[in-house]
Amino acid sequence: MFGKLDRYIIRGYLGPFFVATGVIVGLYVVAEAFSNLDIYLREAPGFFAALGRMGQVYVLRLPALLVPVLPIGILVGASYGIAQLSANNELTAMKASGLSFWRILTPVYAVSVVIAFAGMANREFLVPAAERLAAPAMQRWTGKQERNERVVMYFDREETLFTIEYNVAREQVMTMTITRKLGDGQSVNLMAREAQYVGGGWVLRGVQSQGKALEDQFWPTALRPRDIEMELLPADVQPLKVINRLLRKAGSGAERQSLLVRYYAHLAYPLAGIILVGIGVPFVVSNERIQRSRMIGMGVCIIICMVFYTLQFICTDLGESGILPAGLSAFLPIGIFAGVGLYLLENVHT
Repeated sequence: MFGKLDRYIIRGYLGPFFVATGVIVGLYVVAEAFSNLDIYLREAPGFFAALGRMGQVYVLRLPALLVPVLPIGILVGASYGIAQLSANNELTAMKASGLSFWRILTPVYAVSVVIAFAGMANREFLVPAAERLAAPAMQRWTGKQERNERVVMYFDREETLFTIEYNVAREQVMTMTITRKLGDGQSVNLMAREAQYVGGGWVLRGVQSQGKALEDQFWPTALRPRDIEMELLPADVQPLKVINRLLRKAGSGAERQSLLVRYYAHLAYPLAGIILVGIGVPFVVSNERIQRSRMIGMGVCIIICMVFYTLQFICTDLGESGILPAGLSAFLPIGIFAGVGLYLLENVHT
């Protein structure tokens, strides 16, 4: 359990963290809202109706907006919190009382780990669910032409391949083609002009097989509408389970390499904020000018983030092109910054 001193340090961390996260997300929402306001106004019956629709969309998109912002918020919160302790000579008093620098940083890193893995849970669970709800609303309210999206899904346990035409705006399956392997090497092929999920399976209507019309029938399967919607999510918001499913049916070429890079990038994501703290805190503690000026401190945090994300972008590009192994492309920036951070922390400690 944390003591009074730990809770005091944590309070000094969380305030700047929430302010930085809220400001960055708010600025993005305001900028994007102004750029899209005319589109919503054109489709809405009035100004306030347009604002209401925009509000609903951005509330649903909030989890996705937090994904790139949380590591930055962690860095700013930790750096500013420690800077305040150092500027007020509280850091010196803590060391004089016998506390090591590593012990003082323990609550900072503990909270950073909690926030980082909460961000991972947000990315894997809240973001896909919220984006599934936001996608049809955005299509309807921005006047985008309705179109059917094609998705191919293979269920290993059922040995069944589904080819589906799905209308995102209507949230409706337009056509479904089913191919299932049989034990004798044969296969069943069905094509339905309409499919409706009823729990535990799909009711198929307008069914044809090998050119012959069949009666409507029920097809039991674990496939659910949300699985289809997850598959159709943009690549940057797809959760690990969808990436895993895509990997199972991907070949051995560029598509598989790209999926592997995305897979390892998801695994490396929670480490980004923790590693950034290891870089930011030593800069703040060892430089009195940064401690005295909030603007300089914020500028240092921005520069650190820019360098990290630039390196991450380069490694990702090298990974997708096959120059770097997929795992290395995700964890190399983490490793480099971790090494630099440990070196800087050790210098401050000594």
